[in-house]
Amino acid sequence: MQKILIAISIAILFFSTAIRASEIKQFKDWQVSCDKYDTCNASNFIISDKDIGPDYALSLSHNKYAELWQLSLIAYAKQPDDNSKIKLIIDGDEFSFSGTKEFAAYGKLNQYYFLEEKSQALFDAMLPASKVNMVFTDIDGNEQNLSFSLNGLSASLLFIDDRQELVGTKKLFGSAPRYESLVSTREPHKISDDIIDLQVLANNCQPLDKMAHGGDVMSFRLDADTSLHLIPCWAGAYNFGYTAYKQDKHEIEQLLFASYTDSLGWTGTKYLVNPYFNERHNRLSDFYKGRGLGDCGSVGLWEWDKHYFKLLKYEHKEECNTSVDNGEEVSLGEFPVIFLNEGFIAPERN
Repeated sequence: MQKILIAISIAILFFSTAIRASEIKQFKDWQVSCDKYDTCNASNFIISDKDIGPDYALSLSHNKYAELWQLSLIAYAKQPDDNSKIKLIIDGDEFSFSGTKEFAAYGKLNQYYFLEEKSQALFDAMLPASKVNMVFTDIDGNEQNLSFSLNGLSASLLFIDDRQELVGTKKLFGSAPRYESLVSTREPHKISDDIIDLQVLANNCQPLDKMAHGGDVMSFRLDADTSLHLIPCWAGAYNFGYTAYKQDKHEIEQLLFASYTDSLGWTGTKYLVNPYFNERHNRLSDFYKGRGLGDCGSVGLWEWDKHYFKLLKYEHKEECNTSVDNGEEVSLGEFPVIFLNEGFIAPERN
């Protein structure tokens, strides 16, 4: 039987010194963000609906102390088929990448890196150009045609060079990111029956066959190495509780999440209520209803960040004061915001 470890995935966020937000600069069509580890990213986004978030992003990334840069395509909307060839056209010149040695996802399921010597030639062609077009077949068999503006790229890279004290050095491309695994599968890990049985005992959960939603065990792939499992634990009239686990090749670890009440303040909980996982953005949310009307309760939003779920936003309203008789409009789950992560970026409800 695999060992289940209890991990407080969010407590550090509240009880330790906050990490300063990323530095963000805009240069025409390109955006630069740098973190406290001296890693900077220059990115251009294709956005068809700002309420949903980016569809695609073209990204150049570099750590101050690394020899090589990385050039990647982040596919939020439609991911390229693993057997698809991706073509890039710049000023009439065509660059073609195929196979995992030339174009592959590492770490994140949707971030594909341009590799080998071709990536250097691609970057050299991008620098003086005004746009780059991309064509590939997605996982649904449809052809995707993307166009990224290159206006502002040179200024973005100059800003990164200046910040990293590397002005005048040559930018070398061709490698995958260090310490990130190749995405060999997007299927979640298989969760064994003994883990489900153990979680029932360890968390005082109801047997699955005794709950209306007992068959709704949900599993999702988070990244190249890790999966998320949501297992039913208890059922009420309008609230359905789950326990959450992350699994990699070494272990299964139970997750705890932030929770808030007016009487106790911030605490931790091992239950997610009415959870929803957004695979496009790797975001996990839950909605605890104070009563069936849904005019009070709590809404939490977390995002997967390599090793844990970080809290992005928390809304809470203790008092259930909507009058049904007066016909007041009810906005389900839209409560006062009591916590907002400094690095939080829309879409807020995904």
